[in-house]
Formats: sequence, structure tokens, C-alpha cells
Amino acid sequence: MDRIRFQSFVTQSAWQRMQALKQKWDATDCTLPTSAEGKGEAFEKIAQVGEEYKLLHEAVSFLLENTLQFLQKTEEAFVGEDEKMAEKIGG
Repeated sequence: MDRIRFQSFVTQSAWQRMQALKQKWDATDCTLPTSAEGKGEAFEKIAQVGEEYKLLHEAVSFLLENTLQFLQKTEEAFVGEDEKMAEKIGG
């Protein structure tokens, strides 16, 4: 009996694209200016936008990592259950 192929739900290419996106996302530099003092109101607003972007950047990276872990664990569960059922059926 063939094992259930989790990749039929999440293709290998989609998995690889998500991993590549995470690597690219994590490689992006999000360094913010150290101080906005005395540089004007516009600079302060830009610095605030930068802070929000940095938080968003960290959240997306966290989301990608958790999604990849979830998919890996789900695949392992499918394969494990399929192997148990095959053993019961096959004797």
C-alpha cells in the first residue's frame, strides 16, 4: 500500500518557494537610524514608519517559520498514521 503523499496538498515547489521567501526575508537588512533628534518632523515620521516596518518584518518571518514547522509536523503525522494503518492492514 502506498503511503499518503502530503505533497499532494502542499507541493514540493510551493514548499521550496516558502523556504526561499523566508531566507530572502530574513536576509533583508532592517537597520533603523539611531536617532531622529534635531532632524525634523518629516524624519521623525519616517523613523516611525521604519519602526512599524521592522515589527512587520519580524512578524512575517515568525509567521513563515511557524507555517513551515506546522506543515512539516502535519506531513510527519500523515506519514506516521499511514504507516501504522498499512501495518495493520498488511498484517
